[in-house]
Amino acid sequence: MREVKEDHKVLFKNALYDVVECLIKYEVSHTAKTLINHYFNMSESEETLSRAIEAIEKYTQEQIPTPENRTPRLSRLLDELAFRAKRWDAETP
Repeated sequence: MREVKEDHKVLFKNALYDVVECLIKYEVSHTAKTLINHYFNMSESEETLSRAIEAIEKYTQEQIPTPENRTPRLSRLLDELAFRAKRWDAETP
């Protein structure tokens, strides 16, 4: 059971990095991933998606574009992030 939980967390983190990479238009380094994880972990929000949005906006220093201003790719990546965040929250006791 623990392996399944870890897989969901890995998939969530990968979705988080994918959104950041889409917004900044280049691949994030290991150091950048560490910083994004730090921002995520330091968030005081209770919901995983809110924590992720805070981490993304803090790292990129910009707000996520409104739905009408998003590229189709960004919309897909944000949908994936939201899906993975709900899975994470569903597993948290």
